[in-house]
Order: sequence, then structure tokens, then C-alpha cells
Amino acid sequence: MPSTASASSTTTSSSPSDWWYGVAMFPLTLITSLLPVVGFIGVHRLVSPENPSVYMLLLGVFLFAQGAAMLLAVIVLGALVLDIHELQKTDDSWHPHWAWVVPGVVNIAGPLFSPAFAVSLPLLTFYLYRRGKRVGAPSF
Repeated sequence: MPSTASASSTTTSSSPSDWWYGVAMFPLTLITSLLPVVGFIGVHRLVSPENPSVYMLLLGVFLFAQGAAMLLAVIVLGALVLDIHELQKTDDSWHPHWAWVVPGVVNIAGPLFSPAFAVSLPLLTFYLYRRGKRVGAPSF
């Protein structure tokens, strides 16, 4: 019977939390927040500047996209917190520190202040890279 107990404990430690899938959505925050800007530049060249209804439509799309980017950033932060919490409870040798939540918080500011992406995107990428090297998923 002791062999089955040790086999089940290795199965538990070898299958880490799947919350990293939510953390891996962080590039969508950047894409969603920059897409309306690119669209505005393209539409501005195609449509005459005298048509104000197009600009009102673009403003609505811009605000919707910024809201969607903020929602995605909150989802990434929630997944990051849950992933860290789940990894803290495992028997694996790597238990990420709660300071890894900071890039997720900075990612929330990204849609409102784009230079925040220069901080959050590399740090979240490094978190997933380090998680993959220490825990095994995601594998790069």
C-alpha cells in the first residue's frame, strides 16, 4: 500500500495548476488596447475629416476596446493570483512569491497608460518562463 500513496503524491505534484492559461492571455490586453488606435489612424486617412459621425463611432469603439482591455487585465490578474495560490499549496520545489502579483496590477494600468506595458509584459513573460522551467508547464 505505501507504493500507491507515493504514486498519488507524485501525480499531484507533477500536475500543477492550470491557471497559467489565464495568465498567458496577457498579450491580448496590449492588442485590445492598441487596436482602436491603429484603426483610428487608418480610418482618418480613408474618411473625410468633415464627417463627425465616423469620429463618434470611433470614440465608441475606442472606449469599448479600452473597457475590454481592462476586463482582460483583471482576468489576467485573477488568474495570476489563483495560480500563485495553487502553486503555494503544491509539493513542488518552486513556490512563487506574492510579489509576482505586481506585474498583474501594472498590467491593469496598461490600457490607461501604455508605458506600463513596458514593465508588465516582460515580467509576465518571465513569470511564465520561470514557471515552465521550475514546474514544467508551460513548456517553452
